Amino acid sequence: MSSMFTGAFLNSLDISNWTLKPTVAPVTSSNGIDIRSFFRECLFNSNTTIDLSTWSNTSSLIYLDSFFRGGINVAIPNKIEQINLTGRDTSNVTNMTFMFYYCTTLTQVIGLDDLRADNLTSIRYMFAICGMLSFANYNFNDANWNTVISLSGSLDSTFREVGMNLTSPGPAPDVALWDVSNCDQMLSCFLKTNFNNAVDVNSWDFS
Repeated sequence: MSSMFTGAFLNSLDISNWTLKPTVAPVTSSNGIDIRSFFRECLFNSNTTIDLSTWSNTSSLIYLDSFFRGGINVAIPNKIEQINLTGRDTSNVTNMTFMFYYCTTLTQVIGLDDLRADNLTSIRYMFAICGMLSFANYNFNDANWNTVISLSGSLDSTFREVGMNLTSPGPAPDVALWDVSNCDQMLSCFLKTNFNNAVDVNSWDFS
């Protein structure tokens, strides 16, 4: 299923009631569902909400990198305005790098607070160049992220330019309790971000 709609030109698309193949635990790279680059560089004709909130068996997912990744031509945005991930189980996902990268029209990720990070290791460029994105209504949930996340990869450009184009920016991402002790790179993690409060990284442990 990886790259399923990569580069597609779409008038509309309804995939709201998909049922994924259940996977017997433990979910690994050999039996999990690889769905990376699913909408990579696809283009919609009008502002679009992608609703995945009713997908079943999402605990089988293991790779979500570049899932909604936009194109690098800022003059031709993908027109994805909202993404609904409410209630989706991402506890077995290991990679979310570039997941929303260059979604320049994206305003909010509905259900961001429901996503889980139990096995997540890398989120570099996850929200980079999302200039209209706000965390006002949906932010990272303490129970699903702060108490379990242990990133061993890179945080390069994870939030780069988030909210940069907003005249009324939302709050900073709630990353105060993230375990970043094993991260090896954080280049431009918060470069040119635009929030209405300071990013709280006071407790980040680099020892």
